[in-house]
Amino acid sequence: MEAGMTARMIRYRLKRGWTVAMPNVYTLPGSINGWEQMLKAAQLWAGEDSAVHRRSAAIIYEMSGATPRHIEIVGET
Repeated sequence: MEAGMTARMIRYRLKRGWTVAMPNVYTLPGSINGWEQMLKAAQLWAGEDSAVHRRSAAIIYEMSGATPRHIEIVGET
């Protein structure tokens, strides 16, 4: 794993409360499961060359009329 954890270590933690947010992206027990968390999980899953895009970026920059419904990420294909 990229963060230095083995598959066994991750399985152990999944049995104790971690959840899978995206492939190879996990959330911890007690964390707030909201739009912001899912946006970050999507960006982590997409890779280090990805970026928050369009309507999702509008939320971050607090543009008027933007609502946290869509998760849009852009990156290399």
